[in-house]
Amino acid sequence: MDLKLRRRAIYTGMRPYFDDATLLEAIHLWQIKYSDKPKFAFTEFLSECCQDKALRSQRTMILSSIFKALDMPPRELLPDPFDIDQEQLINLSPAEKICDDTT
Repeated sequence: MDLKLRRRAIYTGMRPYFDDATLLEAIHLWQIKYSDKPKFAFTEFLSECCQDKALRSQRTMILSSIFKALDMPPRELLPDPFDIDQEQLINLSPAEKICDDTT
């Protein structure tokens, strides 16, 4: 599974539990720190993401949701949260424009 598809699956699995800003931060953290690690690293990833008490108590459910999403067909996953349209791209700063699927 390529990076974009895994990111979509993780986004889909975590979406019910996180607000927009926190979810995007978590996806970014996964991409820069955990995307090249095996599946069992999700436990460590969620420990880092789920800092507040409400999220900590739901880590098992979030992990299960991520694993289910990783097994879903691509057509059932939410769109990539990092996909943006051309108009948004024009408005990005030069530093933001150099970020891609490998960072």
